[in-house]
Amino acid sequence: MPSFDQEAFVRALGAGRIHWSKHCLSRMFGRGIGRDEVLAALRAGDRLVEYADDQPYPSALFLGCSDSGLVHVVGAFDQAEGIVYVVTAYRPDPERFDNGRERRRR
Repeated sequence: MPSFDQEAFVRALGAGRIHWSKHCLSRMFGRGIGRDEVLAALRAGDRLVEYADDQPYPSALFLGCSDSGLVHVVGAFDQAEGIVYVVTAYRPDPERFDNGRERRRR
């Protein structure tokens, strides 16, 4: 299954067609991660891993960087409806990731 259309994904973000789950917002608040930081990662961050088979929508792990540090964001995309779902956001653990990249340290 192909990954979601990045251009359509960015258009949906620009149009504000974003669903923030209560769980995700709670986690972001607890981790000191703001909405602007998450949106910047989704718009312009590196797409590290794609999960094309995720259900109910394909998703991807993005890496963003801000003054607050690195952030991983998982975003899913309902391409038919043009809605971005913010699944979670967290700071990558330096013990598990090299510079926030998808390769885990061995």
